[in-house]
Amino acid sequence: MSRIRLSAAALSHLGESQAAYDARAGKNLDTAEVALFDRIEKTPRRKDGSVTIDVNARGVDILLDYAEAWAIGAGQSFEWEDGPGELNAARALVRNLTALAGEKG
Repeated sequence: MSRIRLSAAALSHLGESQAAYDARAGKNLDTAEVALFDRIEKTPRRKDGSVTIDVNARGVDILLDYAEAWAIGAGQSFEWEDGPGELNAARALVRNLTALAGEKG
């Protein structure tokens, strides 16, 4: 089990994803994804809006899939006002999750 900090930007992206809506409705996701999104939603936020959660290897893989998709989307919308910040936050999360995945694998 590892710990990962999810920034307010990451939580915003995850919370607005179709997967988050599906998890709330309990459909179209495997039980690991539903449990992960439920844990993220129930974890108290820090003053800066971030959370720190414990994740297993499956949780790291799930979050890494979302973080990579977020980074791709942020890279494509880089010219928007918040594009650089979104891209930097997404890349930081990908780096952190990739490091955790390397520890597991």
